[in-house]
Amino acid sequence: PENALSRNSGVYGLENTEMRSKKRKITRSFLIAALTAVIVFSLAGCAVQTKQITSLSELSGGSIITAMGVFDRDAAAHDARLGNAAVDYAISHENALACLTANKADAMATDYISARITAASTPGVKLLDEKFDSSEYVFMLPAGSTLLPELNSAISDFKRDGTVDRLIDIWTGSVESRKIIPTITWDGSAGTIRCCISPDAKALCYTDGTGSLPGAEVNLIYLLAERMNCKVTFSVCDSADLPAAAASGDCDVAFGGIKADSVSRGDVALSDVYLEGGTAFLVRDIASSATFS
Repeated sequence: PENALSRNSGVYGLENTEMRSKKRKITRSFLIAALTAVIVFSLAGCAVQTKQITSLSELSGGSIITAMGVFDRDAAAHDARLGNAAVDYAISHENALACLTANKADAMATDYISARITAASTPGVKLLDEKFDSSEYVFMLPAGSTLLPELNSAISDFKRDGTVDRLIDIWTGSVESRKIIPTITWDGSAGTIRCCISPDAKALCYTDGTGSLPGAEVNLIYLLAERMNCKVTFSVCDSADLPAAAASGDCDVAFGGIKADSVSRGDVALSDVYLEGGTAFLVRDIASSATFS
């Protein structure tokens, strides 16, 4: 339906967010109930396996559920590890998870960050160590930025000393008390790092309903600012506007779950990779299957 609408009517079907509703003309929701009914019937014939799955190759001949737009059925069909695994689509991440926990699929495909959050907060579900593919999370800066060498040096240090891993563990974990939003405790006399952000990236950069901007990427920028003795300011914009904001020099660094392969490197520069993501798989944890008996 999305492709047909974009070709024939000049409009595009997409998930609504608070940010998009402020910047775009968006219709009311449509076909929610009809789509849900279609998904329920399509899943009715899924094969059920109860063995503990520990690798992608063990999904060969099994069933995979994924939210629409997350995992490509054709890509799965051409991957030797998955063999002839059947891929079905659910209307949302939550519906896909419900299918997994109800034994209607052997695995759920989703992005790495969402998979970590879900595994930490859902009893009876675990994350496979093996990913289907990889993606690289980066920060975006104006081309020729003098901040880039300092940022890359900080990323290198933070990866080497375990800071990045620790922050990802905290912000994708289920212990809310560990999710501390930074405050500037240094004088910041060396200048200001102006940030343009899209707060729609779970665990990395998002809004918490109080006006604060928590997330692992925010923490990393505060750690950079502390190293440089700088203040930090934030301007919020849609993810589609981040490249233009960085290219124009309206900000010193832009972020919000930016993946290196999604950016055209024309008028912007990208930092070194701070996190390897990709498509990950959730499976049922047979050891705790009594939760769903």
